[in-house]
Amino acid sequence: MLIVDDEADYASIGFTVNAPMRSVELSKIAGQINELRNKVADSDYLQVTATP
Repeated sequence: MLIVDDEADYASIGFTVNAPMRSVELSKIAGQINELRNKVADSDYLQVTATP
């Protein structure tokens, strides 16, 4: 499966580093994309943006 994000921005790849807990917390959208990719054996994620 190929997922194409034609408006890639911070929301798509958003995460927060929790240094004291040594963990990374994904944003809502990033987490949902990750869940979808984990359900499919072979998936790729292509992000495209025109933002300079």
